[in-house]
Amino acid sequence: MNSGMASADTDAVDAQDKEYTYGKNGESSALVAGSVVCVDITAADGITFKLPSAANIGMPLGVLEEAVNAGAYTSKIVRKGVVTARVLGHANMDAGASLKLVAGQRYFALANQAVTAGEARPIAVIFAAYTTTSDAAKSVYVDF
Repeated sequence: MNSGMASADTDAVDAQDKEYTYGKNGESSALVAGSVVCVDITAADGITFKLPSAANIGMPLGVLEEAVNAGAYTSKIVRKGVVTARVLGHANMDAGASLKLVAGQRYFALANQAVTAGEARPIAVIFAAYTTTSDAAKSVYVDF
């Protein structure tokens, strides 16, 4: 199953059963901890990541566990486990709600809509209700 991408044979599992991978920030600015990132398909190197976009939303990579400067590398991209992720609240977001990526955004949003063309639906579940309609750090279980 070696696809040559960052998620292939580079994953590590820590004592808390989190699976990590590594990558390089391909954005022109720093990304905050908790940002959801996808493989940058235009870089064609398999390790560069960017925020979700219409082009790469079908290639989710993970959630940044630390802030990453533009062009910098990190080994703290959580692919599976509990992580503090950026989430946009919604009036109907109860504990256990499924989340989805949003093109152009660093956060997860409530997955209450049909999957759009090219969109991957990773497993992402919020642990507590969050009904404030702003972007905040929340505890989420992910499995990309």
